[in-house]
Order: sequence, then C-alpha cells, then structure tokens
Amino acid sequence: MLERNQRIIRICGYNVRDPGAVREDPARRQGCRLDSTCSSLVESEEEDGSPVSFFQADNYFYYAKGVAGAMATVLEAILEDFHVTLESRHGTESLHHAIESCHWAAELNPWVVTESSLSGILANHRSNMAAPISHARFYLGVLIKTLST
Repeated sequence: MLERNQRIIRICGYNVRDPGAVREDPARRQGCRLDSTCSSLVESEEEDGSPVSFFQADNYFYYAKGVAGAMATVLEAILEDFHVTLESRHGTESLHHAIESCHWAAELNPWVVTESSLSGILANHRSNMAAPISHARFYLGVLIKTLST
C-alpha cells in the first residue's frame, strides 16, 4: 500500500524521500484539474455554440466521476504520507472535507444521466455532480492557503 501511495505522490510532483520538498505545487495543479472538470459540468453550450447533447452530457458526467475517484485516491495518499506536516499546519480537516466531497461525487451513480432544466421534474445530473466537485475545489483552496501561511 505504501509503495502504491509513493508512486501516486511521485506522479503528483512530491519528492517522497523529502516530504518538505515539492517540485511543483500539486494541490494547485489538482485544483486546476477540478476547475476544468467543474466548468464542463455547468456549461450549457459547447465551444461552437451548439447545446450540449445528451451523449456529451453523459461523457462529461462520467469523466467528472472518474476525476473525482482518482482525486480521492491521490488526496488520501497525500493525507497518509504528509500527515505530520498537515497536522502541524492544521490542514487535515480541510483535506478530509475535500476527500469526502470527492467520494461523494465518485459515488453518484444514476441509471440514466438526464440533462433537464434546473427547475424541471427530472434531475440535471451534471449540475448534481458539479456541487461536490466545487466543494472539493473550495477545500483544496483552503488547504493551499493554510499551508502557504
């Protein structure tokens, strides 16, 4: 398990031998990944101006679900490997909230991804997925501020 987490951390830009050393700010990079994922969930039109089709909405939903699942794994590895640093900087609570939000998004599993209006009878699953991803993005931002001060 620890070896797997070390590979994940190395991919994200952390130096496993020296947890204080960071090649790049991976939390900020992961936040950017969540930004682009969240924006694809809330847009009502494609880049060419056409409305988002039923099939494309399905693609966006399941892509976001995959990003959330992967993000939860990466954040759990960060929590395990950098627990001492996070604890001393009071960042564990923010990271726990981000992990919970990613798990919540990854566990959304509708039978059919519907794309109705926000005030309609049917659900708009892309908007439902955007809420926990937005929360995870917020808590990662709080974590970045906490660790940088």
